[in-house]
Amino acid sequence: MQDYDSMVSLVEDMDAVPNLRVTNTVGIQNLYAFALNRRNSSGDRDKALSVIHKVLSFYQRTYTIL
Repeated sequence: MQDYDSMVSLVEDMDAVPNLRVTNTVGIQNLYAFALNRRNSSGDRDKALSVIHKVLSFYQRTYTIL
């Protein structure tokens, strides 16, 4: 059984904790976007795309991508 709602809730709850940057890692953001996409509630797919675009934008500014 896959509980994408719990995955999304966990990341969003951890985001609310001050000075906790665990959720800012690429792996967590990727899994968060994946869970949003799979959960497929209203607005989830748009939010998943936004998360992925944010990560890609950050890495394109920070690192040279071939």
